[in-house]
Amino acid sequence: NIPLRIDSIKEIWLPIVLVNAKSRLPNTGLSLFLYTYLILAGIQTLRLLWGFISVAYLWFKSHKIKRSGLNIAVTPKPMAVFSIFNWIFIDQETLNLSDVNLILEHERLHIQQKHTIDLLFGELLRVLLWFNPFIHLIMKEMKANHEFLADISVTGKQGKLSTYQNLLIQLSTTIDFNMLTHNF
Repeated sequence: NIPLRIDSIKEIWLPIVLVNAKSRLPNTGLSLFLYTYLILAGIQTLRLLWGFISVAYLWFKSHKIKRSGLNIAVTPKPMAVFSIFNWIFIDQETLNLSDVNLILEHERLHIQQKHTIDLLFGELLRVLLWFNPFIHLIMKEMKANHEFLADISVTGKQGKLSTYQNLLIQLSTTIDFNMLTHNF
């Protein structure tokens, strides 16, 4: 054992250590995943907001009437007939068809069965679960099921299956307006 004398050590230099409160942890794959998720969820949110804005704009530009207890917005240009909440959007040409009551009954059933609420819930799930391919399939099948329910109710009540089929064919060339709506 060699005795250590304190007076023999003149100076000790330690390395400089800088402590910074703003230092960041290294970038991880988790943060990249989170940023990607948030960006794509944001895009889905913008798509949903654009759908609301499009419907609201069309509602403001439309002539509003009440017919058979229904709120109808007559659109200024030809487009697919659709319903959202308690409004039916239909163009003047379609409103003048002889079988328009079948169309209005179909849309009335969407309103009564509150299909818009289902669609909104599904679209909110799509915003949150955009990465899940099944949510897109579920939305497609939900819309198809809503259409089936409305179609079966109309054909059961009216008893005019061939007239209804011809009307569907006649109006099948129209383009879907919005993801938030049910088109005839």
